[in-house]
Amino acid sequence: MAIPIHPSPVARVLPLALGLTASLFIPVALTGQKNCTRTSTGLVPLNDMGSAVYKTFAGGLYPGGNSPPPAHAVAGTIASQAIQPLDAQGQPSASGRIVLVSIGMSNTTREFSHFVRMSNADPKRKPAVRVVDLAQGGMDARKVAQANHQFWTVADQRLQSAGLTPAQVQVAWVKQAIARPTKAFPSSAEELRDLLGQIARNLKTKFPNIRIAYFSSRIYAGYAGTVLSPEPYAYEGGFAARWLIEQQIQGTGNLNHVAGNGAVVAPWLAWGPYLWADGTTPRSDGLTWVCADFENDGIHPAISACVKVANMLHRHFTTDVTSKPWYGDGSGGGNAASVTLYGKPCDGSVGTLKIRRNSNPTLGNQNFALGVAGAKAGTLALFYLSARSDKLPIQGCTILIDFSQTIATLGMVTGNNGSAILRMQIPNDQSLMGAIAYAQWFNQDSGSQNLQLIGGGAATAGARVVVGN
Repeated sequence: MAIPIHPSPVARVLPLALGLTASLFIPVALTGQKNCTRTSTGLVPLNDMGSAVYKTFAGGLYPGGNSPPPAHAVAGTIASQAIQPLDAQGQPSASGRIVLVSIGMSNTTREFSHFVRMSNADPKRKPAVRVVDLAQGGMDARKVAQANHQFWTVADQRLQSAGLTPAQVQVAWVKQAIARPTKAFPSSAEELRDLLGQIARNLKTKFPNIRIAYFSSRIYAGYAGTVLSPEPYAYEGGFAARWLIEQQIQGTGNLNHVAGNGAVVAPWLAWGPYLWADGTTPRSDGLTWVCADFENDGIHPAISACVKVANMLHRHFTTDVTSKPWYGDGSGGGNAASVTLYGKPCDGSVGTLKIRRNSNPTLGNQNFALGVAGAKAGTLALFYLSARSDKLPIQGCTILIDFSQTIATLGMVTGNNGSAILRMQIPNDQSLMGAIAYAQWFNQDSGSQNLQLIGGGAATAGARVVVGN
């Protein structure tokens, strides 16, 4: 969730005292620092272009608009209805699996790994579905387009480690780019389009039962401090995906997916979530990318961006007409805003520490608040919001959020009644629909026998926060 809370130095006390780290990913070698002044390029997202053009090229996600032409949509429905649980040999089986994988580079694996955890915790997902991250750092489109590249060997190893086989893979999410691009538009986008086409054909070769491949654009790269893949290449990559899908629609580009038309060499191709927005300029659905959404190089997504992309993926797979039949029941698993408690609190010297809320975290709610009650008056209360829950027993308490996935932290001093309240503005951003985060309060309490590592303390139960309507 995009919540305007800034890390407080005092809020580092607990994880540091517990010896926990706050780093999820192996650091990327940087050649420059992000430039947070580049909040906009002035470019218009493809799905907002209408009749406008970019360097003479029409926008829209598909020819004629943002929806697939009727014949292609029907073909997608047919492909979706053919997806069913398969055994290890790829034969239909009631106890088989429907495997969804990711294909791409470092940004893709960072974002999809968050979606994997979200999907695995989603009770709305069908029991047969398995989600496996095959994307790998440093593997740009030029590498993955090579059918004999090490990328595919690692992909097979990951499937094997998950107890799955290539014959069970039926759906892929593809997000790719060319590292250190130099060509001018449209040549740069045409090169990426052709590489994506080869990747689509590789998918059919590597995963013979694949039915659907969803493509996504890059997120904003205006803050980039490196030449790895800055703007306008991130924006223009959206045209590459659009042109690829358009080729299949028009029957060109060697992307046939219909058995009656000859050899099937590719899955049915369509858009997954379109991820690009012009920095802090809201897209028509409210999507923005702020500088804090990125690591120091301005290219790789920080945890907040990964969560945002994971939420958009979750919304796509639970609501799209071509994914609902095989992925879930179509309710989205998060349309209703809610706060539910999990785990157990641990007491302080004055009683049980309790987490409170004043309303539900609905989109656009400017006054949503999570507070703490039952703390010792005039003491430090620490609030953590994380992308993932945890269960770590330590010195009489249980840490119920994952410090390595922290989205926001704040330290406050409790009032005379032993309470504190934190107000959070929930943006009216449709990409946050179904967003899930986990919260927990801690209280430094010298009179408590718990958490003696920090001089005594207490903790609330955890709170699972779902943004919705």
